[in-house]
Amino acid sequence: MKSKEKVILIIALVSVNFVYFISSSYVHCSNDGSHFALLKAIVDNHSVKIDDYVYYTGYIDYNIKDGHYYSDRSPGTAYLAIPFYLFGKFVQDYDVRFAIAHWSTVPEVFVVFLPNITGTLSVLLIFLLFMHFKFNFKVSLISSIIFAFATPIWGESTHLFSHSISTCAVLAAVYFLLMIKKFDLANHKYIVASTFFLSLASIVEIQNIMFFGAFACYLLISKKISFKDVINTSKMKLLFFPIIIFLIIYSTLIIYNYEAFGELTIKSNKYNPKFLLENKFSSALSGNFLEGLDKLFTNLHNPDAIIHWDAGVRNDTPGFFVLCPILLISLLGYFKLFKHWRDEAVLFALLIILEIVVVALHPGTLLRHAVTITPYLIFPIAFMIGFSFEKINNNRLFFKKYSFLIGILLIAAYSAIRVFYVMASHFHRSIQNPFPFIHELKSYFFFYACLAIIIFALGVTIHYLFNKFRNCHFKTIFP
Repeated sequence: MKSKEKVILIIALVSVNFVYFISSSYVHCSNDGSHFALLKAIVDNHSVKIDDYVYYTGYIDYNIKDGHYYSDRSPGTAYLAIPFYLFGKFVQDYDVRFAIAHWSTVPEVFVVFLPNITGTLSVLLIFLLFMHFKFNFKVSLISSIIFAFATPIWGESTHLFSHSISTCAVLAAVYFLLMIKKFDLANHKYIVASTFFLSLASIVEIQNIMFFGAFACYLLISKKISFKDVINTSKMKLLFFPIIIFLIIYSTLIIYNYEAFGELTIKSNKYNPKFLLENKFSSALSGNFLEGLDKLFTNLHNPDAIIHWDAGVRNDTPGFFVLCPILLISLLGYFKLFKHWRDEAVLFALLIILEIVVVALHPGTLLRHAVTITPYLIFPIAFMIGFSFEKINNNRLFFKKYSFLIGILLIAAYSAIRVFYVMASHFHRSIQNPFPFIHELKSYFFFYACLAIIIFALGVTIHYLFNKFRNCHFKTIFP
């Protein structure tokens, strides 16, 4: 990229992050309340019992066993939020709180920086993917902005739910997977990075572990790895470090559940008294698949949610094609994606299918449970935007030149407005106050100023140590 393009990209990402922040809200329902309760228990009580904080769950998203309360969320989100909570706690414990934060419980503000940042990183990652697929800067940037605001990632980047974090972790894993040119030592850093992020995603939302199968399938069909490599001892040595990384990360989920329930399980919600179907995988996946598909995409069984916006909020948020009709335009681009990038198209399709099957089979199918696959649904929009620019270059009449691009942008704008409405009408939120964190701008600037100082200090330190190490004479050190 040119220097000017880099500046434009940075401005765009900062703008996205700022909008995500002011659109954010404090702990406002049982979902983020359950994550926050577990976070407080871990940090403040050094325990996984949330007895002192169960009120945050609204007595909905919780487990109970042997007279003690536990969160029913996978622990990955709480783990990742710990640094943000500690920073907020530090601010709250000192007099600077009143100069920085508007809300009395400062950690409730600071933990939201986690979904804000992961949402923003998702926008950056999908931009990098567009560039990897040979789209020019203009098409990549416009497509990324559409992803940022015309899909559910906007709403999920504004509260302490797991979905923005899951989306970012899986997208990072996909990005590094596509960077692998061949399964060899030269690409080992990409193999490790992809494994790390997908492992992380798997303790944030447990269904993400299925994507390892999709990744393996992609490596085989793209011939980046062959069946001969699978039985080649020297090649398989490359998997030693990634496997260790996976076992270390994934074991934290199993250890957490064992600490809470005294048994080996990956289900963190099996003792929720409100949702008894979650006790076993067989009952948790016993829903009507066709009804689940309808809830995720078309809402034909609930036409009110299509027509009346106020009937399609919270747990009744309509499916992808109703909430974001821009995705219908995007689907047309899959023809070109399959034509020019067959292996990658198969990977994206596998990710979508695996997620949709699991979510649609869930008796309580909700759109937010499938947000992780949003990048792969919107990705082909870049082909359509690229095509619209071709029409501009190849036609003289104004209508023929700009009609297609204007049509895409209008549909994207409609999608963004509806996403905004759903976000601002979420539990304990009001469309009359769509930007609650406008009161927390001091926290925003303080946090990122501190983050910039920390990153700069780390950069200087690492640079100094690297140069010192590089200039060492090993024969002197080890005579």
